[in-house]
Amino acid sequence: MSKKRVFYPTLLGSVIPYLQNFKDKLTAGLAAKYNSTPAFQAQLAAWITDTTAAINKAVADFQTAQQSTTQQNNLLFTVKDGLLKEIRRIQDHSAFDEADAQALGFRVETPPVDLNTVKPEVSGVTVLSDQVIIDWIKKHMDGVIIFASYDGVTYTELGRDTRSPFEDKRKNVVPGKPETRYYKLRYLKGDLPVGLESDVIKVVALID
Repeated sequence: MSKKRVFYPTLLGSVIPYLQNFKDKLTAGLAAKYNSTPAFQAQLAAWITDTTAAINKAVADFQTAQQSTTQQNNLLFTVKDGLLKEIRRIQDHSAFDEADAQALGFRVETPPVDLNTVKPEVSGVTVLSDQVIIDWIKKHMDGVIIFASYDGVTYTELGRDTRSPFEDKRKNVVPGKPETRYYKLRYLKGDLPVGLESDVIKVVALID
């Protein structure tokens, strides 16, 4: 008779209840039935304590980071709004000179992008239990093509994205078994691929 698939929660909020239930049932009698050692039961209790603390810390850190980011963004908006008002006042002044605009730094010419050599920049990769998130920098491009591979040699087009981040929600080929994934990006200008491919991104994913 084939064995049934083992369930382990992928949602973060379900992990501690799952572990606690396992511990409670062992304590209630299943430990003796299945010869579960005192060492394992002690390890399980430690896992519950340590994991609970780690999750609580991560949540607190995230909330603190969110608050700090909100304060930062509010201040940046205030600074930008105030400075742009002063710049507009200067430009409307009867003595305004373009050379002064250059000196003050609010006249910056952006060099044209070389569509033959422009290369996508990946600013971050986050591997979660339900997806792989790839943050990329848009610059003056219209989007990116995302290529994916399981061996780092043969790539296929996974999708196209016009707004970062890109989310890969594919399930693992073999459920419950971690798999290595490779990604690389190429910019789009209009509907046409341009420039060079990004550096290869390598991750290990477990998405059931």
